[in-house]
Amino acid sequence: MWISPYKISKDQDDLIYISIISYDKNGNLKPNQTFRIFGNDILADEEYLTTNDNGFGKTIIRYDGSSNATSVTISIQGVSYPSYGAHQNSSSSEFFENYSIILTENKASDYNLKAAADKIKIRANGLDEINIKGYVRNANTPPSSTPVIYWRKARTAYEAINEVDYSTSSSTPDRNGQSGYVKTDQDGNFEIGPFYAQNRLDPGLWFVAVDTELASTPSATPVTMYGDVVYWFENYDNIHYSDEQLPLPRFYSSAPLSGDDIILQSRFTYRHNDMEYDATPSATPDLNWTPPNWFQISRYDQYQMGLLGATPNKVSTYDNLYPDYEDN
Repeated sequence: MWISPYKISKDQDDLIYISIISYDKNGNLKPNQTFRIFGNDILADEEYLTTNDNGFGKTIIRYDGSSNATSVTISIQGVSYPSYGAHQNSSSSEFFENYSIILTENKASDYNLKAAADKIKIRANGLDEINIKGYVRNANTPPSSTPVIYWRKARTAYEAINEVDYSTSSSTPDRNGQSGYVKTDQDGNFEIGPFYAQNRLDPGLWFVAVDTELASTPSATPVTMYGDVVYWFENYDNIHYSDEQLPLPRFYSSAPLSGDDIILQSRFTYRHNDMEYDATPSATPDLNWTPPNWFQISRYDQYQMGLLGATPNKVSTYDNLYPDYEDN
């Protein structure tokens, strides 16, 4: 029994060849043996396959199931005469095997999803708002339907992609919403929002993962194929806070000593560390997260992550390459 390949896409134009050679108990070729090929979500050109005079038979199967599956099982059962479909000389009923086939997403239609926040920075005052706008298109052509666009919000990109569950809620995000969905218009455009700012005690960065499986009906467990990550910063909304964006405090002293070029030591009103150090990165980084295929990573960061090979200052492989910002 030969099956080739063991991995196909969900496109019905893709196919798998099954070849069967039948032998008798002495190892001689045995003609006219019938085998039934069946399984959920598969379509065989010949469900009952009988080997020829040389004991050889072949057929083609295709995937014919739902878009959420990740694998499919092909069962091959020998059929002896006088069972239905069997050749009158067939005596193969003792044979039975299952084979698992891996399914991959159909990439024939190469859509792009792009999203961006309408502001990069707002105040953490509980009042300011952010809206995310974007589109889904294949070149300049929108999807034929109006697909569902999922959004998931968290403090880091990792949490937004991996730790926040999808939701079938179409409610607006407001201040505390963590996930939901919207739908595109006929041109493939969409808008998510408003996201309201947190209060002044909870400033910082926010990340929103935006992705789609191009389906027009929302699902709690979608298998998304295209996406983007949006972020913004909510700044401290209090004059008593200090961060690196503020100028030096008014009590900073820069008067030189009399007759000397040395400036007096600065006196900051907040903790300041001016120590320089040289960190040596590990030659073999421990990569503990594999982001989705659509996640954009700068080429230098991919090198630091070890995705381009383990040899310092050399690109050894492009097999694990992710899109970077220059690709788009």
